[in-house]
Amino acid sequence: MFRTKGTFSWKLGFFILLALLTLIFATVLAFLFRLSWSSEPYHFEDAEEMKGEASFTITTDRDRLNRLMEVEIANLIEDGEPPYRVVLTDEHVEFHANMQLLGFQAPIIIQLLPTVAQNGDLVLEVDSFSLGGIQLPIEHILQWMSQMEDIPEWVVFYPKERLVVAEITTLQVDERLSFRFRTFDLYSDQIEAEMIVHP
Repeated sequence: MFRTKGTFSWKLGFFILLALLTLIFATVLAFLFRLSWSSEPYHFEDAEEMKGEASFTITTDRDRLNRLMEVEIANLIEDGEPPYRVVLTDEHVEFHANMQLLGFQAPIIIQLLPTVAQNGDLVLEVDSFSLGGIQLPIEHILQWMSQMEDIPEWVVFYPKERLVVAEITTLQVDERLSFRFRTFDLYSDQIEAEMIVHP
């Protein structure tokens, strides 16, 4: 039986077309399969815990901080007058108290110059002091202050260096929180602290 030229061309064209369609179909399926695997997963994946620390800036001024300190010092005692006062002026941190001396109360005022330490603590250097006209070395006065019952633990005295350090970096409010000063500029009335949240 003889095959005609027209029949041969038709069958050959059919198989070529079928092969091309199969190849195109397989290529499209492979592309769609790869695309579906490279997209986002369909189930929830918990992200890794963030490392490092978050921080928040606390901004205040002299008046607000004076009011806060007045309330906090008053809360240290149950009855009576607070044993001391801390007042911020436009230049100094002032400490006011009465010192029992030779059977009478001698008013004491200590003016301290504030600077922020590298770690964020507040360093207060004695600039001047008065003790009701009585002359006493400042080292003795700072030693007396360090023994006052109502002074917080995080306020540390260095009598020989004439320094008082408010170690707010050691202040325990919550185990995940810590604090440090960034700016303590009384003249410009700019006081900034940072609250750090530890992971």
